[in-house]
Amino acid sequence: QVILARETIRSVAKTHGLRSLFLPKPSVTQAGNGLHLHFSFRDLDDNNRQNAFPDADELGKVSRKGGAFIEGILEHLPSLLALTIPSVNSFRRVGKGCWTGHNVSWNTEDKEAALRVCLDTETREATNVELKLSDPAANIYLELAAVLSAGLNGIVNSLKLRPSSDEAENHTPLPTSF
Repeated sequence: QVILARETIRSVAKTHGLRSLFLPKPSVTQAGNGLHLHFSFRDLDDNNRQNAFPDADELGKVSRKGGAFIEGILEHLPSLLALTIPSVNSFRRVGKGCWTGHNVSWNTEDKEAALRVCLDTETREATNVELKLSDPAANIYLELAAVLSAGLNGIVNSLKLRPSSDEAENHTPLPTSF
């Protein structure tokens, strides 16, 4: 659907004598254009096939499986950037105040964290994880395959989720250029 939407917008713009831009950072004075990715998954071991992200015991927390998925992405995040923000222009969106994240971190509310665990507004239950270091310059198929592989690697290896950006003092900075 992403590619269909992009091509439709290009076609309509061309019909009207305009040109559509999908640049990640078309202006130095604005935040830029992201294509944030949201991931959630169901627990197939559970007969009800419930969302596997929320911790059943503690509201607003992430389950062990959800945490392992997130940690897998965090562990591979610097390498994933080659596919998720694949251009020089893409890297112009990365930095403090750009709402993309500038270090290897996660959080539930912090808009500056690279990965954000989204909470249901009514139940405050963890529902999915959002990767903000993604933009329209990426090949969506390669990007999804790589990010899913990283997350699944975390589950397969039972990785333990590091403390959130609220709880940790030091974070690994992300690369700032190619």
